[in-house]
Amino acid sequence: MALKTNEIVAMSEDLVNVTAENQSINAELTDVVSARDQTREQMGAIELRLGHAESGVMMKETEYKELLASYRCVLRARSLAVQSHLVHAVSSLCVA
Repeated sequence: MALKTNEIVAMSEDLVNVTAENQSINAELTDVVSARDQTREQMGAIELRLGHAESGVMMKETEYKELLASYRCVLRARSLAVQSHLVHAVSSLCVA
């Protein structure tokens, strides 16, 4: 009977140790899950800001292309006006 009592005491101690270890592991797991959830929230916020930034870049690229096209159009118009003016000036010199 004393042997069984010793076994029961040893098993009880083992159970206490396992329970304490399990509680420690559960606490660590809770911390890890909490950190993971916070990281996911941060990633979501970063992805949202990145989406806004990419949209802004695309809008700026479109604006740049439109401005460049307008500038080229103005340059062509000025070039044609200068050519026309030169042709008129040369023509008036030839007539004179």
